Amino acid sequence: MASAPRHTLLPQIPYADGPRAVAWLERAFGFRETPGARFTSPGGAIHTELQTPLGGALMIGGAGGHGVYPPGASGRPSMILSVYVEDLDAHCKNARAGGAVICAEPEDKPFGDRVYECVDPEGHRWRFHERLR
Repeated sequence: MASAPRHTLLPQIPYADGPRAVAWLERAFGFRETPGARFTSPGGAIHTELQTPLGGALMIGGAGGHGVYPPGASGRPSMILSVYVEDLDAHCKNARAGGAVICAEPEDKPFGDRVYECVDPEGHRWRFHERLR
């Protein structure tokens, strides 16, 4: 399995429908599945790695694996995943068109980033940043 360097923090996010989640994350957020990274468990859940537009990575796993579930199972997100992108406004437009629920519109922040927040179809909360300075 190809993966990011060992020193990289790699969050693993649970999804009830992994293949659907991967397709959505690629379409709406511009992520790309790492070639050769997908593993399908005997129960049918997938585990794979996705690359973010500016070089980060994250893992997708099945719901219930390692005792974690998507926010839809509890009704509350347990974290916010922050990702840096180029052209934040175009990214937000694409995410909205892909079905993301935008909960904070793009805004310049005092710490030097432009930021927006959204929720994906399984309830995970995402924060996208573009560095302005």
